[in-house]
Amino acid sequence: MFNVDDKKGAFFLFPLFIATKGKSKMRRLLVLIFLILGVCLNINSSAFGQIALDKNRERLDITPGGITQGSIMVRNFTNKNISVRGYVEDFVFIAPFNGRKKFKPAAPNPYSCAQWITVSPQEFDLPGLGTQKVTYTIKAPADAKGGYYGVIFFENFKKEAVAGMGVVVRNGCSLLLETKGSIKELQIKNISSENAVITGDFLNSGNLALVAKPDFHVMDKKGLVLDRGDVMKEFCLPPQEKIPLKVKIADKIPPGDYTLVLNFALEKGVLIKEVDFSKDSTGNIKILQVKD
Repeated sequence: MFNVDDKKGAFFLFPLFIATKGKSKMRRLLVLIFLILGVCLNINSSAFGQIALDKNRERLDITPGGITQGSIMVRNFTNKNISVRGYVEDFVFIAPFNGRKKFKPAAPNPYSCAQWITVSPQEFDLPGLGTQKVTYTIKAPADAKGGYYGVIFFENFKKEAVAGMGVVVRNGCSLLLETKGSIKELQIKNISSENAVITGDFLNSGNLALVAKPDFHVMDKKGLVLDRGDVMKEFCLPPQEKIPLKVKIADKIPPGDYTLVLNFALEKGVLIKEVDFSKDSTGNIKILQVKD
């Protein structure tokens, strides 16, 4: 929780306003608005980003009916003592599946694991610039199968009640759990081509979220690579969801038959998909075959 201290909040922000002297009116206006909000909300500068974690995402193998443990280092990188609380929530990846998440209180759902996780210690004091090792324990049910997702949040708080408005600052480590024998399967659907561009959909037909940054290369019949590049930025695709595929075939590639090779480097393992196509003298693309 942000501390209540009007004067310190104002003194923290006022130099920012002075530093914009000579800059654009818009920039000075934005800083002035921030200054006013800082005072009105009673925000203390020492509360900005006090907590740091040594990791923000971890994928773990779990055994149905078994126990898995891990740890997170929590650091106070201010010079003031703070009190920290740790707790667990569920999350789901949301469209456009570029890493965005929706967090939810722990409750049963097909991919929930928050209710399996305990953290110790749950509350602790951190001295200025101090660190604390927090252990988490995951007790998976015997019927667990596929992927499950949760997040361990840490936030600073005041032990004594404080009147007025407060703002919670928290930092979290996402846990992506995977049981042995989970199905990692990505299919290409609705494949087509238009104006030298191959389009379609990537469908996650497995039972756990796939986290990958796909790239491609175009290969001729002799195995010579003629072009390569990224398909998109990293995606986090839940089971039974899809995202669009779009790859432009370079103009430099002459007419002929080729294979578009799509590589998906997962956090554990690699998936490869191939699309055979032909290119005519006008640059038009024809899909010949999709290899799963």
